[in-house]
Amino acid sequence: MASLLNLPFVSYFLPSSMTAWSTSLNLLFFYMTWTTLVLSQSPFKLEILGTLAIRLAFWLLPSLVFLVFDTLCPGISVSLKYKGAVDLQDRDVRTHARLIGLGVLNLLASTAVQALISFGLGTLLKDPVYRTTTTLPLPWQMAKHIAILYFLREVLTYSIHRFVLHSHQDSKRGSSSVANRLTNLHIRYAHANSLPPNTTTSSSSLQPSQPTAFTLFADHPIPSLLHRFVPLYLPPLLLALSFHISPLLVPYLPISAIPSSTHHLHLLTLHLFTVLVTLEETLSLAGYTTLLTLVPIPGILLGGVAKRQGRHFGTPEGMGYKGGRSGNFGAWGVVDLVLGTRLLKDESKEGGVVVEGEKGSAGARKSRSKAAAGGGDAAPARKTRTSSRRQREDLSKSLEDEIKQVVEGLREVGEGFADGIKEFGEGMGVRRSGRIRERSSRAGSVMR
Repeated sequence: MASLLNLPFVSYFLPSSMTAWSTSLNLLFFYMTWTTLVLSQSPFKLEILGTLAIRLAFWLLPSLVFLVFDTLCPGISVSLKYKGAVDLQDRDVRTHARLIGLGVLNLLASTAVQALISFGLGTLLKDPVYRTTTTLPLPWQMAKHIAILYFLREVLTYSIHRFVLHSHQDSKRGSSSVANRLTNLHIRYAHANSLPPNTTTSSSSLQPSQPTAFTLFADHPIPSLLHRFVPLYLPPLLLALSFHISPLLVPYLPISAIPSSTHHLHLLTLHLFTVLVTLEETLSLAGYTTLLTLVPIPGILLGGVAKRQGRHFGTPEGMGYKGGRSGNFGAWGVVDLVLGTRLLKDESKEGGVVVEGEKGSAGARKSRSKAAAGGGDAAPARKTRTSSRRQREDLSKSLEDEIKQVVEGLREVGEGFADGIKEFGEGMGVRRSGRIRERSSRAGSVMR
């Protein structure tokens, strides 16, 4: 926790939310904190400990908050979840302890790999990999670097997730035995235990019934490094190495094409990118799609990300059950949209999904339209709509009841607090009047 509080961006945001300091004082405090850290700690420590503290804080703490919220307010949580009551977290302590232990183990493993790479490159280059100076990066430069990093991360996430961790999708092309082993490990450890009840598999899933925020790093160590660590760490590393390699290309490039020192990726940009990615991954697996869509543009985007992640990790189609096509491999779904591997809602059965562009989907839509025109399946459709409407009404009623209980509890607390203040004021008034009487009596005796 001390390492987390020493991070400059955390200390920068805390005063703005807890005190009434102006922006200039916040910037001054931020600059002083960052300067102190740069002058007192090595760039290697700032990079490794800062990244580990960020990943732990912005994954583990929100996950614990979500678990407490799901346990104490299940009615409200059901109305905010993507799949309703299905997405509620299990209350088994052993399951959560196993998920947390596996996640922390994978985080330590990725941190060790990052430390080895940074130490080796720093020794080889005789200079820190990332720019670690007291000079703060410019906002426009940070925004441009983060946009580049997000683009590279999306491409890497899609490529690794589809062609390495779901190699059974390309079985016709012929996948290697290593890729098949990685696919089996990823499906067993990372995907939720959502296979049909009558299904017999060689190895059952080690996940709970639905993905949660705790399952973010709950994967086999090797697939976890490929899926969560490489797309996060490789783009900043390539961007930073491009600055170190550019002087070697001076004879072959014009001077205007050689980046200056301001184009060198700053360590603060790496930390900010790590914060954004960790929060995105944690919120997307938490499943609060309704809550996220209430927020402006970032929340709407994260709500879509959460739905795509829920369809991939929480359904049999997401793991390519019985040779079916899987989808939603990317983080934001951009590459899935371009290549036609999105998992969409299936209107024919509740909770199912279909793959965009899959053979037979057009015929299914035509058959549904014909059935709707003929009126043969009108009664089941009406029953489905009626049941879903009743479920929504029940959820809204339970939500209203829980909100009323919370409001009544807060009102009782407020009334008790007000009564305590009144009693305290009355006691202070009695004491003050008694002191005044004593002083007046003393003054009268002196005058006499």
